[in-house]
Amino acid sequence: MRLKDSDYLSEKFILFFLLLFIFSVKSLCTNFEYGVELLKNNQLDSALEIFLALEKENPDDYGVINNIGVVFFEKTQYNLAWNYFEKAKNLNPEYKNAYINLGLIHFYNSDWNRLINLVRETIRVFPEDFDSLILLESYARYRLRDFRKAKELFLMLDSGNIDSELQDLYSNLEKKIKLL
Repeated sequence: MRLKDSDYLSEKFILFFLLLFIFSVKSLCTNFEYGVELLKNNQLDSALEIFLALEKENPDDYGVINNIGVVFFEKTQYNLAWNYFEKAKNLNPEYKNAYINLGLIHFYNSDWNRLINLVRETIRVFPEDFDSLILLESYARYRLRDFRKAKELFLMLDSGNIDSELQDLYSNLEKKIKLL
């Protein structure tokens, strides 16, 4: 059975747009990966250009938005970084990297009260990270000179459940808590 010319053209038109869509998705992935590579190599301005272009194409891509925040964080533009991390967290409330990055900003800015609030919010979303998060709150309480609460929280910890990146913090805080 022979297709009518209009059916044939419709099929070709659909196939063309399907291929164009597939190419666009592949290109987005490639550009995202290239932006990440630039970020890893500290080529911040080039990475930012790529991520901003990707954000224009897909303004709800929380991974892209988070990486824009990472670029600003690396440039020590913490207010801009904070805005992007918040936006990524709001787009996907279960995106752990956004919480981690917000915590880093509060940590580097010695904004201990905001770090405590973020820890409390994060525990509700990621209860499996309880010990690592309580360690951060304990440290923040120690820095705020709330030694009683810092010690109380620290004694709740199971050191076997602390993320490996936080082991040094655990060891240092353990020494300080023993002096209390």
